[in-house]
Amino acid sequence: MTFRLPAIWVLFLLAPACLCAEAKTIRVPRGGEVPEVVLDAKGVLHMTYGRGAAGNGYYVQSKDLGKTFTAPVQLNQRADMVTAGRERGPKLTVGQDGVLHVVWLGYYKEGGGVWYTRSTDGGKTFEAERNLTELKPAWDNATVAADQDGNVFVFWTGQWPGLPNEDPKSPVASPIIMTRSTDNGKTFANSELVKHDYPGRACGCCRLEAQVGTDESLYIGFRGGFENIRDPDLLKGKKAENNFKVSRISEDKWDFE
Repeated sequence: MTFRLPAIWVLFLLAPACLCAEAKTIRVPRGGEVPEVVLDAKGVLHMTYGRGAAGNGYYVQSKDLGKTFTAPVQLNQRADMVTAGRERGPKLTVGQDGVLHVVWLGYYKEGGGVWYTRSTDGGKTFEAERNLTELKPAWDNATVAADQDGNVFVFWTGQWPGLPNEDPKSPVASPIIMTRSTDNGKTFANSELVKHDYPGRACGCCRLEAQVGTDESLYIGFRGGFENIRDPDLLKGKKAENNFKVSRISEDKWDFE
């Protein structure tokens, strides 16, 4: 099981012997933006972050709960092609055999796309990035989840063939799209529209998160867009299927307008 903590500053909660807890914030190395942090089963902290709207992505790790970090490894071989800022930055998860899976949004002025790379040597090196989007619409909010059986799931929001770009009942909102790998990121299937019973689309400028559960379930967290209400929602489905049921996380009734 891995745990994520995205933030501009990274917060660590330490509870030695479960007797007390200490909260500590640390700055992301080298002025990094939009970090993603995963704590693996061995106690290693894995972190990705970006630098610049048309910049680069980096990976570091810590074996002492953030006191020190390794030298950064650049994720992208195509220089200055990573979007970082606000909720956008490289997203990270740990899969089967400790393989690190990372996705990010390509820079929109240079073609955009949802880009993927992985490391099979514990973060020392990363494979050449691959664009997982065979279609040519707009993309946003890319995220990734993986399990210990070799399944990797990548999600994003964007346009979809056959659907109108604008939904009057979900303004400024987009469908959720996914692609999956069953061989630990070696190959990915064609992308598909996520099927669910939420009545509208997901907020087009709000973050997605995904996580594989211990009960063969797959979860997708998002802000809704139906009738302009941006309350947070959760989709739950079986990881082997594409059929999700929605649950409302809160009833804030935040109207986007």
